[in-house]
Amino acid sequence: MPHQINWIQAEDAIHAQHKQAFALAEKSVRIGWTHADSFKNVRKRLRFKERDYLFATKDYQSALEYVRQAKKFAEFFNFTKAIVAHGEDYMKVSRLDDQGKSTGFTEEIKIGFIKFDNGSCIRAFSAHPQAMAVYGGDVGLDEFAKHPNARLLWETAQGRVTWALKSFRMGFDVAASGKGDLTVFYVDEFQRPNFWLRLLFTCRTDDWHFIKTVLFALMQELPSMSVAGDETGLGRQICWEASRKFGSRFHPINFSAQKPDLGFGLMNQLSMGEKRFPRSEQDIAADYFALRKKFQGAKWIFSESTNSLNPASHCDIAWAGGLASAANNFSHGIGATLG
Repeated sequence: MPHQINWIQAEDAIHAQHKQAFALAEKSVRIGWTHADSFKNVRKRLRFKERDYLFATKDYQSALEYVRQAKKFAEFFNFTKAIVAHGEDYMKVSRLDDQGKSTGFTEEIKIGFIKFDNGSCIRAFSAHPQAMAVYGGDVGLDEFAKHPNARLLWETAQGRVTWALKSFRMGFDVAASGKGDLTVFYVDEFQRPNFWLRLLFTCRTDDWHFIKTVLFALMQELPSMSVAGDETGLGRQICWEASRKFGSRFHPINFSAQKPDLGFGLMNQLSMGEKRFPRSEQDIAADYFALRKKFQGAKWIFSESTNSLNPASHCDIAWAGGLASAANNFSHGIGATLG
């Protein structure tokens, strides 16, 4: 029908000009709008890699029906092989009052999803601002006017799209060797092929509640961010909890096993000028330069020397930077526009 074709194709001319699109539709009953939107977003996920779609609607049954319809479109056009996973997931979020403030209680939100082999994903759930805050990407708000907290939902949707315009990668390193006792959050903005340091936060490895609070807050505020964390040693528990809460956005790394790969990757990036950080922050550069490698037996061994400008770090900052680069290997679902 004409209105369905218009909804599917209307944004193409806007995107061709590299502009952000906000598309609004006034619905009626049984006109096939949701049907058309489902086709439109299967088409868009297949055409663009690493681009998520968040579909928020009035209840979970409607969300699940949306996902089922999307899967049928993929099957009808013989793109089933492009689907790598589909089903339901669960997330615990804060229960909000009528003003959008946390009540101190939690509730479980169900999410229907389809993941494609190009890194794109469709997620559908009941219109809960807290659930939407975890992800970034294109956003669709169905039955928006009927939502009891429409203003907060709209504000949250705006935030998901704004952050999704940038691609962040974070390395999370927990060290308590006696030589280095720092926990490091190292956030790069990825602008192919360069990694630009945008945030660096360090603290002593002693207050686990504080460390977990910072990690979870960063992941919730930067929904387009992919994270790699050192799961060996003291970091095992917190990495397990993060992977449980944030799913495929958080990737526990066996640091001991992958240390040579991380080290060579860092050295290649530094030599090519792809790992960028402020010249004024000399202690960061000193941390990278404190890395050492030697050939022993039949393999290369990486080790750490003293950072003369930051004795608290035993190359902890550098290894967190390496983990941030490694997070790029797992990145997916980075959205770009609304609609």
